[in-house]
Amino acid sequence: ISVPMAYFAGIGGAARRGMIFKSSAAVDAAAGAKRVIFDKTGTLTSGRLRVSAVRSERMGSDMLLQIAAHAEAYSNHPIARAIVEAHGGEIYPELMERFQEQPGKGVCIEVDGKPILVGTAAWLQSEGVSVPEKEISEEIAVYMSIAGLYAGRILLRDDVKPDAKKAVDALEVCGCRTAMLTGDSEAAAQKVAAQLGIREVHASCLPDGKAEIVKALAAVTGNSGTTLFVGEGLNDAPALLSADLGIAMGGLGSDAAIEAAGAIVLDDAPMKVPDMIVHARGVRRIVLENIGIALGIKLIVIAEGSWSDYNSTTLPKIKASIQSGNGAYDLT
Repeated sequence: ISVPMAYFAGIGGAARRGMIFKSSAAVDAAAGAKRVIFDKTGTLTSGRLRVSAVRSERMGSDMLLQIAAHAEAYSNHPIARAIVEAHGGEIYPELMERFQEQPGKGVCIEVDGKPILVGTAAWLQSEGVSVPEKEISEEIAVYMSIAGLYAGRILLRDDVKPDAKKAVDALEVCGCRTAMLTGDSEAAAQKVAAQLGIREVHASCLPDGKAEIVKALAAVTGNSGTTLFVGEGLNDAPALLSADLGIAMGGLGSDAAIEAAGAIVLDDAPMKVPDMIVHARGVRRIVLENIGIALGIKLIVIAEGSWSDYNSTTLPKIKASIQSGNGAYDLT
């Protein structure tokens, strides 16, 4: 009974520190971690994006921001929320005839029958929009087209969390390799990775693409250990399910991410991830010690029982045979 009690106490102790393990299997997976993969936005960065600049080709910057805010009004993506917040004005739903969101790409609405796209440069280009090369930024950016013509771009900033670099360094000390996945451009992703010391970066990832990358990295890790994925968004749910253990950020995390994860960080602090691993390894060490002690006690009891049986049955027979005086040492 000491084994389930050790897990019970370990999970309870983690919960008091803001780290939720949903099961003993999650504890074991965290204890065996050899690779930790992070989503970028909202996990390593604050997720509180802010519009830093608006560049318009065919109208005033305020008008471009207003149109983009209407397009993004029904999206829950952090970029969409930042654009709507930057607009700060009223949204008129009656203007929009159709809304469609392409996960990892952007959104599309129609106004007076004209399609308006707001999303990545690659998506606009795939839809036949000519985005000038000089407009493609190394920062986080969304691009807009109206009726198939390029209209402008919106640049955003997302600050790295204060303890993100410390968390990456702590994971290296724990013997874990780190990687980062993001839907942002390669340049934006590499800029954040350089700040944090993460050498393996996968940029421009779609939700399904994230899951495939997690599966591939888990296969590379193989039997040497487990692979953990840390994310918070709705689009991260497939990747959370693909890892040996998915860890969701509980504050900014979507309901889908929290449901899919096997563990949760309540305060969204990246440093809690290495703390989880250290804590889980401590719990597993206690479990193994308890198993060793239990087996040791069983062996002692078995040996004691065998010696007691020898004393109670065999020794009297020997004594009786010797005392019989017939010289026969019948031990049967």
